[in-house]
Amino acid sequence: MAGTLLIPAPMVLAAGDSSPVELQLTQEQESKYQEIRKGGGANCASSSVVSIKVDGKDGDYTLDREGRLKKGPAEPQFSGCEDQEQVKKNKSSPTLLAATFGTFYFGPNRPSFYASDTNSQFWAQQSYAAGLPTSYRWAPSAYLKSIIYGEALTAYAFKSPANCGYNKAGQNEDYIFHWSCGSQSTSSMYYLYGEWAFRAAGPGWSGTATVKWDFNYAITYV
Repeated sequence: MAGTLLIPAPMVLAAGDSSPVELQLTQEQESKYQEIRKGGGANCASSSVVSIKVDGKDGDYTLDREGRLKKGPAEPQFSGCEDQEQVKKNKSSPTLLAATFGTFYFGPNRPSFYASDTNSQFWAQQSYAAGLPTSYRWAPSAYLKSIIYGEALTAYAFKSPANCGYNKAGQNEDYIFHWSCGSQSTSSMYYLYGEWAFRAAGPGWSGTATVKWDFNYAITYV
């Protein structure tokens, strides 16, 4: 059974239409969204989180802001965040939900998006070709590359709605993962989710590092 995230659309997506657009996610997909965001980043278009399972130890580990291993749950990092004043306006509008989800709006003067943090790097490019295809690239951050090694154990992404998947495990940490999704329109909002896992090691420990990230976007001609 599908869950529904209703993402308000404060920008006009098509001529004469500024009403919210429903983003349909399955319950599993919605769970992934909440797992990454952990209740934060409501005004941000993109987020990422890294978790590490250390061999022979219970509990969760992650990287701190300097890329060092620390015990405890991972904290998400956010990119593409809207101005807080705009968020307040969105929340005060009777036509929009109280919980505003950040969204990046591609436009002729905004054809690309880039996010970089201590977890990973992500690029998205809208070409405005037939079918409005968007191309994506993902790579681990320099911090993460300092501890991971070998081929990716997991390397997959999906886009909803009009699901478009990507799965390319087996590439090493220096590879820039890249793919594209087409058959898009200006009447929908899209949710892109990715998950990558590598073996990892540091002084006195070894384990598996998993990066999860997401990206909300819409395509406009304004």
